[in-house]
Amino acid sequence: MANTPLSGGSRIGRYSLIRVLDSDETGYTYRGEYRTDIGQPVSCLVHEYFQEGLARRRGEDVIQYADRKRKSAFADGIAHLTAVHSILKTLGGDPLVRPLDLFEANGTAYLVTDSVSEESFGDLVRVQGPLRDAFVLSFLSMVAPALREMEEHGVVHRRIGPDTLLRRVDGIPVLTRFTQARLLDGPALPDLKERRPTPFMAPEIDEPDCDNRADLYSLAATVFFALTGAPPPLAVTRAESVDPFIAIKPALETATDHAGLQAALLAALALDPDDRPASVSDFLAMLESGSGSKAGAFAWFGGLSPVAKGGIAAALALPVVAGLGWLLFSGGNGEPRPAPATEPDIVARSETVPETPPAMPDAVPSVPDPIDEDALSVPDASDAEREWLAINRNDVALVRDFLIRFPDDPVSARALERYQALDEAAWTDALEADTDEAYNAYLEIFGLDDGPAGQFVGDAEAILEDREAAAAQRVLAEEAIPLLQALDYAVPDTAAPNDASLINAIGAFEQSIGRARSGELSDTLIDDLETALAERRRLEREALEAERQRLEEETLEAERLAAAAAEAARLAAEA
Repeated sequence: MANTPLSGGSRIGRYSLIRVLDSDETGYTYRGEYRTDIGQPVSCLVHEYFQEGLARRRGEDVIQYADRKRKSAFADGIAHLTAVHSILKTLGGDPLVRPLDLFEANGTAYLVTDSVSEESFGDLVRVQGPLRDAFVLSFLSMVAPALREMEEHGVVHRRIGPDTLLRRVDGIPVLTRFTQARLLDGPALPDLKERRPTPFMAPEIDEPDCDNRADLYSLAATVFFALTGAPPPLAVTRAESVDPFIAIKPALETATDHAGLQAALLAALALDPDDRPASVSDFLAMLESGSGSKAGAFAWFGGLSPVAKGGIAAALALPVVAGLGWLLFSGGNGEPRPAPATEPDIVARSETVPETPPAMPDAVPSVPDPIDEDALSVPDASDAEREWLAINRNDVALVRDFLIRFPDDPVSARALERYQALDEAAWTDALEADTDEAYNAYLEIFGLDDGPAGQFVGDAEAILEDREAAAAQRVLAEEAIPLLQALDYAVPDTAAPNDASLINAIGAFEQSIGRARSGELSDTLIDDLETALAERRRLEREALEAERQRLEEETLEAERLAAAAAEAARLAAEA
């Protein structure tokens, strides 16, 4: 199947997986649990390395693709996750997520970190609206030390945003999701498929020289969101504008009169990294230059925060005031907001709402569902009938969940028809898009192990398998052609895997080494070609050495004969 997550209830080593919390280009993050030596359950987060395009799921195992390039990239990804675990152990903890374990199982690697709430800084802003200067400055006093320590250790997070900062149970904001971090002195993460930009990403995020200034951009965009209630425009959109700050500067001036905050954010949101503060310390110095906020702004915390007492610099020298984080992530009066009554099986959190929807949406197209609501509203309607009326029948997950919970209810026949209609609509869209992303998106929605499978799951898997096999053949052809050419076989540089010239050359080579003629590309063929080329080069070196020795011997012999002739001539002259 496609890159699908493990189901709730799966067990990996000592860890039980409860449900999926999040996913990114490098894999899935699960809410997990383990037990101490005395049997006490402890919550944790488990990240599974499962990078798209490098492997696929078979049962619970992660199966790497056969071609060498993707195998090598997958190994690089494991090495990167191992390095992330190591650097997180080196960093000083709060407000960074703390690593607990790293292990390999099921053909991949798992990074385990301590548990944090699913409530994010973004949730706080979306619920309460724009935050006051005092909140924002206190938030910076807690988060900035972490960025400074990351800067000192050569760690570039690259995904800082409102939804990567989560609330720990004690109220402290915690920076999470280091799985795509760039380690300036460590292994690189394999190239990711082109990712959808967000307003919190610096424009140079995927450039090889991306450094800590990209994180400053992301932090500034996050603070802009907190102050105004809306994210800044995408960097690519700003770059196309005559004035990249045309929408940002007026919004900031309206949201805050704190001169230092305005100046620091505008500088950090520069599109050119060279125009931003060079370090976290420089950014904080700009904040400090205009830290004269109105005293009353800090009263919301029930007292002065470290910022009010001594400015940003003083705040960074102090531990976080007890309870301050809880207030920051609360409803504003010191009481935390109540948790949702129920938690969904899968929490899909995106950092932003993209300005342009993708070709294959996360939700399948809306399909008309005629239903007699009056008939289902009668007093004696069953629980299933009432729920079917209440749910969003364009939501595949809700329809699937209904079918799982009410498998034998008469209403389930209507639910199954609905599910199949959504399935057909999604498959039609996937066929029209005809891209790997579209087919994988279809499988992620309709190819889950629980509930009814989509009618076209087998077709989607077959298409993807054929494309994967074709891609693997293209990679092998790219490796085989220069080797064959070096062995004097006539093969065009641009020969496709099914070109007659390539097939004939492979067959001729196979015959030359005593193998049956097949003309097929494979890893074994590449090994044989490399061995044959190495042997040829060895023989060529030996032939060159033999020729060198022959010429040297001939030269010595000629010199000996010349010397003998000269000696004979001398003796004749003397006689």
